Parts: sequence; structure tokens; C-alpha cells
Amino acid sequence: MKYLVWRTNIIKLFIALFLFSSCEEVIRLDLEEAAPRLVIDAQVARYYVNGSATPQNSVRVILSTSTGFYNTQPYYVNDAEVKITSQNTDTTYDLALTASQRGVYELLSDVDDFEILDNSRFLLEVTYNGETYSSSESLNPSVPIVGLEQVANSNLFDPDQIKLKVTYQDLVDQENFYIFRFGDSEFIPVEDRFVKEDTPFTFDYFLDDAPVAGEDLNFTIALWGSDLFFNNYLNSILTINGEGRGSSPFDTQPFSVKGNIYNTTTSDRYPYGYFRVHDVYTQDITLVPNSEF
Repeated sequence: MKYLVWRTNIIKLFIALFLFSSCEEVIRLDLEEAAPRLVIDAQVARYYVNGSATPQNSVRVILSTSTGFYNTQPYYVNDAEVKITSQNTDTTYDLALTASQRGVYELLSDVDDFEILDNSRFLLEVTYNGETYSSSESLNPSVPIVGLEQVANSNLFDPDQIKLKVTYQDLVDQENFYIFRFGDSEFIPVEDRFVKEDTPFTFDYFLDDAPVAGEDLNFTIALWGSDLFFNNYLNSILTINGEGRGSSPFDTQPFSVKGNIYNTTTSDRYPYGYFRVHDVYTQDITLVPNSEF
């Protein structure tokens, strides 16, 4: 009798598993899509590469339009008029579409008088389809990454991860906000509430993409200057976006997150995206397999 009950239960289990697997399917909801909006990813930055004391100025604006939830491919805008004005000197610079034709606009190659100073403030203006979008931002300072090293990973739960020790020192006598960018796709907003200004702050960062034996992997960490509004904006984007859509939180967005750029022609048709003006310190490191430690 016990054998019969056991056999009967096994048969029931196989039937249940068959029915479950047969009924499983991907459900695609028919979501109502709003009219496309302009997406503006704009940056004016002083780059300090690998601890260099001499910055490299960068001005770049990427334009696209918003897409539906299931569409992760951006629609680039290649026919806009883009300008950056230094509000310190009242000098306006035209940006030109790059040869990539992927919605990227940069300073003209013959511009040699563009400066970013500690007290700089810039005005962004984008004209597209008869509407003008604008934003004004001051420079947000950052600090160097004073320490970056790979160390042995003693984590028994995931011993294949790469472990890095990252060190920076906060600016003194002011409230500061930063964005850590790890590689191309991970962004971590931080603030200085729990960091002592007079002491270097070190934390651990774990990387899943470990190099294989016999190969090295180049990896870059960047530390952006930020402010409270941009940190909150980026936190909202990361919360909604998760890790599954695109390589950057500034990719084309299927959801409504309002940044700091305004439509001065039709106020309720505000764009998505953000205009940031900041210092950026970068540091490169060559990673090796954990087996070499």
C-alpha cells in the first residue's frame, strides 16, 4: 500500500509540472503610449584624467526622442540647433552634429576660447521642431580619486568577484554631492553626510566581470561633481530603470522623470533628460584574475 501511495503521488507531481510548463507564456501588456518627447543628455565638464592637474574641457549634447516601454532602441535627433552660452562672458557657442549621425552635438573643432572656470555658469539652448528648450547650471566641483587598488577577495559567497578599494577625500567646509561611475554602466550617487572632511574615505567595490586567466581587463572609475537635485534625479532614474534597460540611465526613457531642462515655448511639453556642469576625475586600473593574488 505504501508503494502504491508513493507511486500515485509521483504521477500527480509529473502531471502538475507538465500543466505548469504548458501554460507558461510571456504576457505582453498593451500599454498606452504617450506622444514622444525630446530626450536631452547634455554635459559641460572639466575632465581630470588619471590624476592630471590640467583638465580637458568637454561639451557634448546627445538628443533623441522617448520610446515605448518595450522599445529599447533610441530614435536619434540629427536636425536640431544646439547652443551653449557662457553666462560669465555672455559668449555663445554653436554645437555641430558629429559625423556619427547618432544625435551627438559637440563644439566646432576651431573653437579655442572655450573656458570652464570655478565660478562658471552656462546656458543650454536646444531648438527642435519649432520649440526651444533651455537650462542654466553652475559648475559642481569634484575631488580626485586618491586611491584605487585591486585586493584579494575573501568573500566565500562569491569568490569570483573582483574586489577594489576606492579612496577619495571630501571637499571641506561645504555640503557636497558626487556621482561614482563604475565602468560604462553603473552609477552610484553619494553625499558627504557620513564622510569626515579631514580624512580620506575608503570603501570596497565588487565587480562581477572578472578577467579570465591569462588576460587583463582595463577598468575606469569616474567621480562626478553633483548637487542634491541631480542626485535625487539620478536616484529616481535608477529606481525605475533598474539594471535591465540599456547601458546608461541617460538612454532614451519610456517613463516620465522630469529633469532640469524646460520647454520655453510650450511649458507642459517639457523634455526628459538633464543638463549637468561639473568636474570629472577619472582613474584607470588594470584588473587581473583573482588567482594571481
